[in-house]
Amino acid sequence: MSAQISALLERVLQSPRRHVRRVIAIAGPPASGKSTLAAGLVAALQQAGVTSQLVPMDGFHLDNSVLTSRDFRPQGQPAEF
Repeated sequence: MSAQISALLERVLQSPRRHVRRVIAIAGPPASGKSTLAAGLVAALQQAGVTSQLVPMDGFHLDNSVLTSRDFRPQGQPAEF
């Protein structure tokens, strides 16, 4: 495990837990390693016994027509949402 993931894992595990679920968002410029970091954090959380799920958002900044052509939009969604 990288030092970066280890530090982030500790920060998440030590943060106050006010609700049943936590959402952790990772943001940054394109190709900066967000997806790699997120996957590593999920693996580390799972190894620590914390149920976790990665929800990738790659590409969802694209126009609806592009998302539709790539079959990335949920079925039954209105044209504009």
